[in-house]
Amino acid sequence: MAMNKTRYFLYSLLISFILLTGCSKDLLELEPQGILLEKSYFNNEDDVWMALISAYDPISWVYSWGMSHWVTLNAASDDANCGGEFTGDRPEYQEPDRFNISVTNDGPEQLWRKYYAGIYRCNLLILNVTDKPEIITPKVNQYVAETRFLRAYYYFDLVRFFGDVPLIDHPLGSSEYSLSRSPVSEIFDFIVNDLTLAISDLPVNEEMKGRATKGAAMALLGKVYLFMSSPYYNLGNHYQDAADMFAQVISLGKYELLENYRQNFDRDYNYGKESIFELGYTASIGVDWDASNPYPRMEGNIDWQLCGIRNLVPSGLFEPGWGFVKPTQDIANAYMAENDTVRYNASIISGDSLTSLGYTWIDNFDYEGYFRMKYNIMTKDIPENSQAWDNNNRIIRLADVYLMIAECIVNGASDPDGQNADFYVNLVRQRVKLPAKSGVTMEDIMLERRLEFSFEALRYWDVLRWNKGDEVFGNHKTSDVEYQWNPVKKGLWPVPQTEILRTNGSLKQNPGY
Repeated sequence: MAMNKTRYFLYSLLISFILLTGCSKDLLELEPQGILLEKSYFNNEDDVWMALISAYDPISWVYSWGMSHWVTLNAASDDANCGGEFTGDRPEYQEPDRFNISVTNDGPEQLWRKYYAGIYRCNLLILNVTDKPEIITPKVNQYVAETRFLRAYYYFDLVRFFGDVPLIDHPLGSSEYSLSRSPVSEIFDFIVNDLTLAISDLPVNEEMKGRATKGAAMALLGKVYLFMSSPYYNLGNHYQDAADMFAQVISLGKYELLENYRQNFDRDYNYGKESIFELGYTASIGVDWDASNPYPRMEGNIDWQLCGIRNLVPSGLFEPGWGFVKPTQDIANAYMAENDTVRYNASIISGDSLTSLGYTWIDNFDYEGYFRMKYNIMTKDIPENSQAWDNNNRIIRLADVYLMIAECIVNGASDPDGQNADFYVNLVRQRVKLPAKSGVTMEDIMLERRLEFSFEALRYWDVLRWNKGDEVFGNHKTSDVEYQWNPVKKGLWPVPQTEILRTNGSLKQNPGY
């Protein structure tokens, strides 16, 4: 309950700060009466704290009509079909599942808005604090470091979704609205710089759950280096840089694997000891269904409601949802081939098993015989506000760091602690009672990542960075829908047509669209 109160407090502070960042031109031409303006703000530590809250807010935005990186990336992967009620249900997620995203699809547009809203708020804080050295304190330095982490996080998602994107490091003036796209290499360099600067001023232990820490920034920087090194981006060999970052995360001694793999996705273990960074939600504020609202007023996670089992009867273990993100037979086969019963049982459940437990359902679109256990909505977790679930979304956990450092070692890096790839892969396998492997290969790591992180929005980008998109997604089909994987698109989302129009065509569309 304490966390819910904290989230509600932050939400109230955010509304105050939005008065500063959300004024229209007409409002700015009025005589201000009791409104905080940018030129009279950022005068002390408390002002910077308020701005930091605003910069954090977009990171966990979900939107009733399509703004979920978790749903769209899982739907696009070979671990899940989009699902829903029928073929036209929620095109913002159906189209990525089929690789035929239209340039007017609401999903990419909302994601683009979300990340650039966050970047704008980060730029505003960094610029104004930099220009006022008289307010600098150790705490303000920490707030700036957290802001740099957030800006890096927003840009990392943007570059992975869209490729080349506008690189904006300050609030834009009216003469700068005709934007162009910066090369992926420049975006990655910018991200690396932000995270490198952030690490020294971030605390090891967060003062409030959900805030950036030294470990989160180092883990994210290591992941960025790993992506840069991949054959998909081909931005040089940074495997040693990545391994050094991951080793530092491990050496903090702060994180441990949870003994029970399933607990990683249980509401009762939000901010657990394995979690390095996660997105927090509260059930204290209800869901907003106002489709005209350009930004969501939603602090609970509607994704979990969206992806529960449709028309499930009776309520018992699970609560009914709306039928999205259904496991494929392919991921079930992968678990069974490895005899990985622990992660199978924690991640998926067969329809036959549900029937044997006395359940019925009407949820057969995109259904291949399985539903998710991982992040399914449980009766024990029913929220105080309908549909506003407060089970957090884990973004980076220690198992991810272990498998990423193993990947670096297989690709020629050395571990500062002297371990080999087998050591880290077997730490992950030991937890789920699988036999140890020796002479671990890249193929072993690819499989281990798939089994460990199914339905965690990692698989799609993993497949792309390994340059396996044509092989994996080009052959992924079901009987319900027609897939249209196009190698020319390289798995990227289209630049929203609205953004191209707003810039009078200075933004160019991705190839293949």
